Formats: sequence, C-alpha cells, structure tokens
Amino acid sequence: MFTNKRYENSDSLRKCFTKCLKIATTAMKDAENLYLLVHILNKYIYFYMSDVDQITAGDINKLIDLVKENITQIKADGKVERTKKSMKYFENTLGALKLKLKDNPTKFSSIHLE
Repeated sequence: MFTNKRYENSDSLRKCFTKCLKIATTAMKDAENLYLLVHILNKYIYFYMSDVDQITAGDINKLIDLVKENITQIKADGKVERTKKSMKYFENTLGALKLKLKDNPTKFSSIHLE
C-alpha cells in the first residue's frame, strides 16, 4: 500500500510506524510483548531495503537499541524464560542483517550490529 510506486506515500508509512512504536513501547509493560518490537524492526528493515526514503539506518539503529534495552530489563526482572522465542527472533534478525552487510556493505554499513 505505502510502497506501491503508483501510490507511494512514505510520509504515511512513517506516521504508521511511529504509531506502532508508541503502542509497542506501551505494551512492553508485559515482557512477552518483546516480539512486537522485533517484528516492527523487521518491517523497518524491509522498507529500508526497499529504498523508502523515510526509513533510515538511524531509525533501525534506534530500534535495535530499544530492543536491547528491553532485553536488558527483561533479564534484570528475571523474565527471560517467558521471552526466549522473542529473543531468538531478535538474534535471527541481527544474523540476517550481518548477512546483508556482507552482500551490500554500502547500504548496511551504517547499521550498528554490535
């Protein structure tokens, strides 16, 4: 819908992602909702790869940092057992980004994976 070249509206996409992040951040009161943040991260990566101007490497970096902060908090709260699948999903996402970095170092070099 937002990336169809005929009807492209990257501003609407950006607004939609902003709303998604607000809702997901609010939902993080329950550790099991970490999956939402990782899923949104994957959508950001998809649109970044599709060359949507409104999605930048900086956005992806901020979201990676947000997920890492939430994982740190989950570990501190001792809720790791309930979020193992989401943490694995995040690890797989970072692994896929590392492969993309090898394939296209110019585009993905500004994304911080460590």
